[in-house]
Amino acid sequence: MMKRILLLLIFMYSGGLLAEAQTGLKAFMPRKSEMQGWAVAGQFKEYRGDNLIFAANRDADLFYEYGFVGVLRGDFVDAASEKISLEIFRMSDVYASYAIYLHKTRGMRNSYQAGKEAFWDGNSLVLWKHHFVAVITGDAGEQSVKMGMEELASVIDSRIKIQGRKPTISQTFADSPGRVTLLRGKFSLQNIYYFTSKDVFRIEQGYAIEKQGLTDIHLIYNDSFTSIRRFGEVAGVLSREKKFAGFTMVGPQAFRMYDSEGNDISIESEKNLLNIRIQKVITATPAGVN
Repeated sequence: MMKRILLLLIFMYSGGLLAEAQTGLKAFMPRKSEMQGWAVAGQFKEYRGDNLIFAANRDADLFYEYGFVGVLRGDFVDAASEKISLEIFRMSDVYASYAIYLHKTRGMRNSYQAGKEAFWDGNSLVLWKHHFVAVITGDAGEQSVKMGMEELASVIDSRIKIQGRKPTISQTFADSPGRVTLLRGKFSLQNIYYFTSKDVFRIEQGYAIEKQGLTDIHLIYNDSFTSIRRFGEVAGVLSREKKFAGFTMVGPQAFRMYDSEGNDISIESEKNLLNIRIQKVITATPAGVN
């Protein structure tokens, strides 16, 4: 009896994806009866671990930083030569998968009922559930393609048995207006703002919120000691970077500076956080200049 319970718990923990463990992400492929009128074009390819770079993925460094496990990609075609493209990413944990979901849905506004959460704007449908992110693209203006995309999203949703929960950090910005990015290293930070090529912030967790010329970044460390130490290293490095000027200490653990693009930047250590604010400063046009 105990053995059966243990096996059941293992099955549930894996997301009910025993087939995925045996055959890889191709276990998510729909059966012919589930997408009538559509056939696989060529061959679906699966990339795992370090092979992502061979998938010509320009975001490879970002995926590795978050925690990349594997990706399946390929196309479906119908009799009219219409095409639907599919990518399914498996990440190491819900923090990583939700971070990639936020990355893939940047600028998307229309939510969609699929998975744990989804967006569908124009010709792209992005679905998040547990450790997985599915990206489905096609000419949604064609009714047959739109229906095929809906069927494909439904199949993938049904294959992932565990709903999953958003990472705990998401509660911090749940009601915040603006575009949110989860951070887990220097590459995710560089997508928001490029400070330096050095990994001086040593990010483990954090998030950024961008809205109308203002970016707030909050980096989370284990304790206040680590935050203060990071602050000292960051101040030392950035005060010597040529792209910044006007470096000024404005408190025991706070400084300000500005860059050549007209951004006013402040960084402060507070408890176990590094709080960064980047604000676009609007300069008045000099008299006589149109």
